[in-house]
Formats: sequence, C-alpha cells, structure tokens
Amino acid sequence: MPFVQVVGMTSTGKSFCIAHAVICKERRGNYVWVLERIKSILHESRKCKSGFDKEDWGKFMSYWRTLCESSSEPMYKYNLEKMYNRLVVANRESVYDYVYENWLKDYKEMFVYAWTDKCRNFGQRTTNRVESQHANLKRYITRGSSLERIARCIIDIVETQYDEIQKSFTESIEKTMNHHRHRMLDNLRGKVSHEALDLLEKELLRKMDVLRKLRKMEEMDFEGDIPEQPQRKRRARPPPDPLENHPYLEFPDESEAALRCEKLRKMHIGEHFAVSWKTLRKLEVEDWVRGFVPVDSPWDRLFELSFTPTYREILVEFLSSFEFHPRRPNEVVDPAQPPPPPEVSFRMAGQAREMSLAQFAVHSGLYTEAEIATDLYTKGLVMIDKPTLLGFWDLIADIRHWDHHQSKGRSTLIEDPLFRYLHKMISTSITARNKSREWCTSGDLFFLYCLLYKRPCALAYGLAQYFASAHHRQERGMLFGGAYVTKIAHSLGYHPENDRGRVGPATQPKRMGMNTVNGMQITKDFPCGKRLKKLDGTQYQLTELPEDFPLIYPPHDPEPPQPHVPAAVIPQPPQPRGPPGAPQFPRHVWPGADPSHERLLRNVERNNYLLECVAAALQQQRQHDGLPPLSFIADADWDQQQQQQQEQQQQHQEQQQ
Repeated sequence: MPFVQVVGMTSTGKSFCIAHAVICKERRGNYVWVLERIKSILHESRKCKSGFDKEDWGKFMSYWRTLCESSSEPMYKYNLEKMYNRLVVANRESVYDYVYENWLKDYKEMFVYAWTDKCRNFGQRTTNRVESQHANLKRYITRGSSLERIARCIIDIVETQYDEIQKSFTESIEKTMNHHRHRMLDNLRGKVSHEALDLLEKELLRKMDVLRKLRKMEEMDFEGDIPEQPQRKRRARPPPDPLENHPYLEFPDESEAALRCEKLRKMHIGEHFAVSWKTLRKLEVEDWVRGFVPVDSPWDRLFELSFTPTYREILVEFLSSFEFHPRRPNEVVDPAQPPPPPEVSFRMAGQAREMSLAQFAVHSGLYTEAEIATDLYTKGLVMIDKPTLLGFWDLIADIRHWDHHQSKGRSTLIEDPLFRYLHKMISTSITARNKSREWCTSGDLFFLYCLLYKRPCALAYGLAQYFASAHHRQERGMLFGGAYVTKIAHSLGYHPENDRGRVGPATQPKRMGMNTVNGMQITKDFPCGKRLKKLDGTQYQLTELPEDFPLIYPPHDPEPPQPHVPAAVIPQPPQPRGPPGAPQFPRHVWPGADPSHERLLRNVERNNYLLECVAAALQQQRQHDGLPPLSFIADADWDQQQQQQQEQQQQHQEQQQ
C-alpha cells in the first residue's frame, strides 16, 4: 500500500510526524496532481540535461545553485542576468528559455532563497527530515503488514516522539549549558529552547568577530597602515579561576580540605527548585500535598529553604571542610579515652565551626530548638530495611522495573502522579542532583516512604550525609546544597550578600511551576480545567495507601563454590613404546599436576556459578508471575542418569556379541 507521511520540526530541533495516510492503490484518482507533477518534472529534467556534456553540466549547475541561493531580489536579478549572458555566449539560449518559462517565471517564490527566507522555514529547505522519519517508520513495518499493525506502529512512534519532545522542553527549562552562561542571555535561559540560545550564541560570536576585525583595522590606520607581521596562533588558555587565591579557600597544603577544594572549585553550581504552591493550588491538589507536608513542619521547611540563593565561595569552602562523625543516641563517652571528634565540623567565612548534630539541625533551619527534645527529632528514622523499601516500590510502581544491581528505578514508572511530584521535590532538595533526577534511588525511596507514611525522618542526619559525600561527585557534575549553606551562614551571623569580597552574582533558585509539571506529563486539560491525570488519561483522585504491604526480599547471589584443589600427581616413569628392543626417544614428564587442568576446572566452576545465578533468577521471575517452577536436574541425579546410560550401552554391546 502507498504510504504518505508529513513531518515537522520543533523549536528544540526534534522531528515529529504531523500526519499519516494509507492509500489503497497507486491510481490516477488517488494521486491526481502529485503523480502528474512528478512525471512532468522527471521528463523535463531529462530534457534539460540532454543539452549538456558532463563538464558543461557541472558549470550550469553551479550557475543554477548560485541563482537559487540569492539572498535578495536585486541579487536574484544580478545572478539571473549573469547566467543569461553565460548561456548566450555558449549558444544555449534555448536552455535559458526552458528554465525561465518552466521554473523561474511562475515558481521562483517556492525555492529561491530571496522569497523562501521571507517565510519561517527555520532553515529547513530540504526533505532530509522527511526521509529520515520515513526510514525510521520502515524499520517497524515489514512487507505485507496489516493496517492494524501499521496503525499500532504509528501510535508507538508518535508517543515516543512526544516523550522525547517533552523531555527536550524540560531540559531547555531546567538544564543550563556551559556555553549559554553569557551575560546577555541571562533573561532568556530557562525560557526559550537550547536551539534558540545556540542561534543567539552564534550571532554573539559573529558580532565579537566583527568588532575584533574593526579594532584591528583601527590599529592599522593609527600606526600608518603598517602591515601586521604574521604571528603564530597560540592555543587559547582556559579562563582564569575566579576563586583562585580567595581568602576563604586557603587551606593547609596537601590537606584533605585542600584536595577537596581543588576539585570542587572547578565544578559548576546547580540551581535549586522549590515547590510552587501556586501551581498546586491551580491543579487543586494543594490540600492533598499539605496532608503529607504540613505547614511549619520539618518537611515544609526543607522544601521552602530550597528557594534561597547560593553563593559559590562559601559553598566550596563549606563542602571542602565539612566532616560528619555521627554517634549512636545512647553512646557514653569514656573520660579515660581521648575525646571523640565532633559530630559536625566545617569552616564558614574563614572561621572553623564545631557542633553537635542537634545544633546543626537547628542552624540549618530544619528543626526548632523546641522540636529537638520531641519524638519528631529523637525517633527520626535513619534507614529502613531493604525488603520494606522494595515492597513500597512494588506498591507505587512495579518491582520488575527496579534495578537490583544499581538500587534504582525509573521515576516515570511511578503510577501516582502526585507521588511523582513529591519525588521531584525530594530529588531537588535533600538529594539534589543534576541529570539523574529521572531515577528514583534507594535514598529517594527512603525519604518518599517516610513522607507518604508520615514516619519521623532524621532530615538533619540525611542533609549532613549529603554534605559529607559531596566531594565524591565527578568534576563534570554540579554542586548543590548551597541554599541550605546560605541558611546556616545566616544562622551563624554571616550574611554573604553583604560581603564585599563576594565573587560573581549569586545563583538564584526557581519554582517548579506549570512548565515543570507539563514536562513531567502528569497533567491534562479537563472540562473543569488543567488537572492531574492517571496513566489511562482519566482525572486523578487521591487514594489512601494500605498500612501493610508484602515485603520483597532482593535476589541474593548464590554462594560461590569452594575452589577445587587438585590432588598431587606423582610422576611415573615413561612406559616403553613399540615392540621390545625398539629405540626410545626422550619424553618430558610434568613434575606435578597438569596446569591446564586447573584452568579448565576454574572455567567449569565459573560456568556452573553463572548457571546457578541464571536458574535462580528464572525461578524467581516465574514465581513472581504465578507460574510453576521449572524442574532442573540436580548434580546427583545427572550423575545417576549418566551411569544408567553407560550400563545400558554395555548391556546392548554384550547382547550383540
């Protein structure tokens, strides 16, 4: 069946399918004008090319290409007259008459740049995108596919394209590229696509190049038009470090804090995202969220503190010097032993600070001094057993989508849209990170479990653990947590916004507004307005979580077999070969066991171990799907079966004899 496909392009450079059509047969009534024009174009192009040889045809195509790429109408007229003069000199006036009458007279507005650039084509002057999308569709459709299969493939492709487009929109809003950090683009970052910023960045580079050339020309005029001597191009040096020799970042040489600072000050600062209660109010889910995040609670303070500016110098100093040594709640300090290190220690604005975890909880703004003595702080959970977390993940998503090896799962697989938004709040605050927010880690799952089931959670402990592990991030990553560091600085009496030694502007936070919610694809326009939607597209309603749910134990790897120790082999003298009295040539005898046997035994043991792992995983999957277990032959049964087969073969041979 003939298939028609129409393709478009988004502002982020993504291709998408606009429409598809299946035509029953290739007849004149189905195509009408399309086939007639294709036939006439093929016929006319052959007629035009037949008047040239290979060399002249290449020259004519260069004239034609220059004419089509004319940027304005005067340039078009100039190039047209130039092509006419060259064709007249070559005695090919008929070619010019044909091209002008059949193409340029009535259709030049459709392909000449002087007219096509007046319309918004976004630089798309070829059919490459259409051919690419058509080739992508061909990979899913085989010859003889039914109409139902074609429609299903189209739906899958369109949904995949929709997800990619929404992801590109979200990245343009939340992600900041390094080459977009220009002062002239400050008001556009997060509001327009990365493609638009790339175009503006090219224009800025072109502008700087023109200004640089003009400056050189002025210098030459000033020096009396002295020709500049050719100089060897030097490699561009990296930009200077703004935090180099900063007084707050002076640590003892070769100390652990100095090594951390050397790494952390090269990293970029990430932007925090705070909760937008205005957006939740528009979606009419504010009351539901307030059921999990009460007003003036530790969770509410945690999410609201994210909307605090970040100052680079104090964040790098804080993370470079931060140390966390937690103690058990009822731990007794022996006065005869050396005093233990403080629970929390760091440096702020050049001054060393030491405090307990309770004091850190108050200075960070998560708890008040009155709450420190209550069960809200003293009985806060630090960790939860893994079977409970896996059972909770199976409740809100599906255990089959959990990666046991890396202890994480896709957050997009969380069925409840409100729970997905709450996970977004957690992954941008106490477990803030840059590119991996689409994953729900075991840490995210722990905090989400405490939030949804209203269990007391040790938020100060979790924040201290986050600060203590910040220096383990890779250099290409980003630094987060600056909002809480600013709050700690304010609590200690230091205000970085008033510090004259501050380097650069502060990194301002953002709110997770409607653009973020739309990028998560959890909303839909209903007759009552924009609301949260379920996976089936219906309007969302909050359902109570069950108090108890089945625990799921992670699949444990089978114990590796004990290494085989081969028995010692006593060398035997070589036996004579051939008839008695035949000459014997020297033969070598291994002084012990053959080393190749050990290698073979190790390979066999390794293969047996891998087979046991695969069998255990297969049995667990069948048990989860409600299928009966597979019957495997044990080693003893296998040896017995092999022995019976050998006995049967011997009996058969004896009967034949």
